[in-house]
Amino acid sequence: MDTLPDNRTRVVEDNHSYYVSRLYGPSEPHSRELWVDVAEANRSQVKIHTILSNTHRQASRVVLSFDFPFYGHPLRQITIATGGFIFMGDVIHRMLTA
Repeated sequence: MDTLPDNRTRVVEDNHSYYVSRLYGPSEPHSRELWVDVAEANRSQVKIHTILSNTHRQASRVVLSFDFPFYGHPLRQITIATGGFIFMGDVIHRMLTA
């Protein structure tokens, strides 16, 4: 956004060149088609992270076995936090979620 001389704002539209957002509610058939129970579908590949499973407000770096597309860049390492989010940047300290 740029501020114009008379204090009006010009909105710049972003067409999401790296992703497309679509929202599906629980009553829509397509949402059931897209749901994957990861633990059931890939039971032999599921790994329980003992630190994240038994602590509070912690984060840990996880190496992925696949490329995770993030704004056009494939990532192989992410940080997962117990608070329910995935962090893509560098870890500043272990208590990232504090």
